Amino acid sequence: MPGYANATTGLGLDKALLANSLAVVLFMLLLPLGGLVSDRLGRRSTFMFFLVGFAVYSWPAFRLLEGGGFWTLLLVEVVGVILLVGNSANVAAIYAELFPTSVRTTGTGLPYATAVALFGGTAPYLTTWLTSIGQRDKIWTYVVVSVLIGMVTIMTMPDGAEKGTLD
Repeated sequence: MPGYANATTGLGLDKALLANSLAVVLFMLLLPLGGLVSDRLGRRSTFMFFLVGFAVYSWPAFRLLEGGGFWTLLLVEVVGVILLVGNSANVAAIYAELFPTSVRTTGTGLPYATAVALFGGTAPYLTTWLTSIGQRDKIWTYVVVSVLIGMVTIMTMPDGAEKGTLD
């Protein structure tokens, strides 16, 4: 987000990185709370709630960034990391509960590395490319498509994975 904000809004990289750092600190503080909510309400339901939140939030977030400065970027990032807590607080437990111990390392490592390479690795390139061809207003669709893939994945997760009963 700092690089995107710098390149598209002209916000100084120092301010963009400060907003990002503040949001990351909040993210770290909220992770245990996200884990607690996940343990109480279930992994699938909390994961889906935050995924829907991301899908709904993505368009307004990118629209807000268009004319905003430091405080707008900070607001966008704070809401974003709150939604990201629902993913991050769940994903390690879901992976651990999804695979038996005999294949857990490969079962978690391979899909995780593939997803990070496909989505995380292409996001900076895609956002920069869309901006360069005058399609910056379409970036939010990439987020929504990623969310939809996540939703399908979570909805097809075996029921036992949520309670750690697959071993």
